[in-house]
Amino acid sequence: RPIKISCSRGQFHAHILLLTEQGCIYSMGSNYKAKLGIDIDQLFTVNGH
Repeated sequence: RPIKISCSRGQFHAHILLLTEQGCIYSMGSNYKAKLGIDIDQLFTVNGH
């Protein structure tokens, strides 16, 4: 069950980041779905959110 959803629209397509209760991050776009094996603190530091 996702607890945080982040949407952003790039120049060509939108993508969604889902953060689950287990701390897993999934990235979904119009033609892909991936599980990102990165630490949550790192993710927000890199993106500056």
